[in-house]
Amino acid sequence: MKRKMLIIAALFATLSAGTAFAQEYETAEWTTETVLLNADGTAANDTSEEAIDFAMSKLGYPYSMERRDSGKAYDCSSLIYYSYKDAGLDLSHGGATTAAEMARGLAADGSEISVSAWEPGDLIFYSYKKNGRYRNISHVSMYVGDGRQIEASYSKQKVATRPVSLSSVVMVGRPNLAMVQ
Repeated sequence: MKRKMLIIAALFATLSAGTAFAQEYETAEWTTETVLLNADGTAANDTSEEAIDFAMSKLGYPYSMERRDSGKAYDCSSLIYYSYKDAGLDLSHGGATTAAEMARGLAADGSEISVSAWEPGDLIFYSYKKNGRYRNISHVSMYVGDGRQIEASYSKQKVATRPVSLSSVVMVGRPNLAMVQ
């Protein structure tokens, strides 16, 4: 039987909620596993972890609205859509996979949450100007913990992480994990 050493380090986000990471480090006789924990010490759900892992695996991929469905480039909503689709959850709610339509579907499911309650895997929706879409939403990112988010960034022209900015946030939603296929 392999010996395991578990080291738990608590990291608190600059926001109201954060995450901690528990890691089992591997040497010649140890196993390695990374487990994402919520700020209260409970394990993040597998679906959110899988979605975060998928999104993080796309770091550095180019930003492109035209090639958003190619798997070789992403815009903000396709990164989020495919991250959760890979984890077994369809965020299209039977419609378009735009940020605004994802937000509309989450709100209709009763999945809107307050900023102070967010956890890794929650979606952050932004509005920068009136555009006629649901709540004028024009951008979506995924909270990954420790005060950071992952997004397909138009300004950086790639998938990247950055600290969460609360300016222009119009909604935070938690995907309905009961819908996982």
